[in-house]
Amino acid sequence: MRRYNEIAKPKTSTGTSTVTDLASDPASLKRTVDGWLAYTFARLGTASQSLTDAMRYAVLNGGKRVRGSLVIATALDWGCTNPSVARSGACAVELIHAYSLIHDDLPVMDDSDIRRGRPSCHKQFGEATAILAGDALQALAFDELSSSEWLTPQDVVGSVRILSRGSGYGGMIGGQSLDITLETESDVSEADLKSMHSGKTGALFKAAIELGVVAAGKVEDTSALNWAADFGRALGIAFQITDDLLDLSDSSDEIGKPIHQDSKKATYVTVLGEQQARYRAAKAREEVLVLLDQSPARCERLEMLTLDVLDRKS
Repeated sequence: MRRYNEIAKPKTSTGTSTVTDLASDPASLKRTVDGWLAYTFARLGTASQSLTDAMRYAVLNGGKRVRGSLVIATALDWGCTNPSVARSGACAVELIHAYSLIHDDLPVMDDSDIRRGRPSCHKQFGEATAILAGDALQALAFDELSSSEWLTPQDVVGSVRILSRGSGYGGMIGGQSLDITLETESDVSEADLKSMHSGKTGALFKAAIELGVVAAGKVEDTSALNWAADFGRALGIAFQITDDLLDLSDSSDEIGKPIHQDSKKATYVTVLGEQQARYRAAKAREEVLVLLDQSPARCERLEMLTLDVLDRKS
């Protein structure tokens, strides 16, 4: 069966792009994801205005779009010729990420009043609406995947499986649960940290890379998916160690949230100390770059995006 990205034509120009008009640098990848997310909400009905407003507020708020950009970069590096094939995966993983941040900021979780330099969703709309907005964004993510006009039915099934596993009890949510458990532990090991962040952060990074591979038509390519899983996990851990180090910043304006927010949590800095955390960050970066070199595909876009992510200052 010929793939949809070889034969399908967009019904309108809205929300679509081509390799020609998509410059593959981090800023343009982010703009592409931003445009796709805006298009998603432009099509969304208004069953409840306050709920829709909270969903928009949480998503269309200047996020870095790292996970969505990873989907696009992976798809293009692995041979996808139409970036729009990656649209549903890029939007879905960003919607899942946004929902997780809403719930993470709640008083019963991390109790953060600021997200990306603005009042967090529950401070702006109230706790009940924020919880419902997070729930609705999770459902919307899977609606995006299941209603894609660019993916084959087999690709849709594979993508839904990837994202549900990456965001569920054995992935992101499982990692967040372990994070809560470790808050009560007095002796947290580096192995505990790795296990937690492999789920909390790494699982969604892994899902993003896998979704990109599927968008490139590799849903049955075991070696490609195995590489995607290994690379995604490694990048997620490297990203998290970098994030823990950024929490040492002296300015909340730089990182978009209260400074030293994680000082009482189990992080690479609080458990290992700053010097060892910086050493682990360097080693994690090296592992990621080695995996890039081992990729069967030429991952030039992924390498560029990876370096941009790991060298970030906020």
